Amino acid sequence: MKLASISANIGTLIDAHAGTFTRFVAVGAFGFLADYAILIYLVSALGADPFSARVISVTLAILLTWALNKSWSFRTLGRNRRTGTLLPYYGIQLTGALLNFATYSLFLILTPFAVNHLIIPMAFGSAVALFFNYLLGRRLFRADGRRAKA
Repeated sequence: MKLASISANIGTLIDAHAGTFTRFVAVGAFGFLADYAILIYLVSALGADPFSARVISVTLAILLTWALNKSWSFRTLGRNRRTGTLLPYYGIQLTGALLNFATYSLFLILTPFAVNHLIIPMAFGSAVALFFNYLLGRRLFRADGRRAKA
């Protein structure tokens, strides 16, 4: 395969995902802010530990991002006619959240100063889960349930 052909294929791939991925990232950013606000409230106002509080904040953020991704981020893929995308979406997000939480926890364990700056380990955890969640979410919300073509 020639370099020009590879370059054209990469350009096509980027064009195919750009709008959807941008909306997905925007929803993710909103979910991240909601997650962080809930986490800080639970830790600061209610005295919860940062590990238990994160489980609650992530769960609520997943519900929020499901609604926004279904109605906005993946709207160009067509409506998924299969009933009940919430549970499969939650499964995808839960797996992403486990990757996220593992990164978050590892960061807290390895860098104790981060306990006073929870946004830092949250950001690292979110970055790790972003691409995993996007690729699987894109497939879930496709109208026919098949893998979305680039």
